[in-house]
Amino acid sequence: MDITKPVEETPAVEEKGHDEMAKYGITRVSVDQYHYKQYRYTHLNEAVAQAERELAGSSVNGPPKPRLH
Repeated sequence: MDITKPVEETPAVEEKGHDEMAKYGITRVSVDQYHYKQYRYTHLNEAVAQAERELAGSSVNGPPKPRLH
């Protein structure tokens, strides 16, 4: 993953979407994501915990083994 790429802008909600949001009292919020390798986390502590697990595993057992999905 290349972290030097600019963050893409969130597409604007269509005007019809604004009307529906106001009609139903719907709000839109942005959510931070934390990226570690190919994984995405919504909580920083989860990303840190995964990185620490991998680092701890590599110091005891050599390099971490790739996960199979």
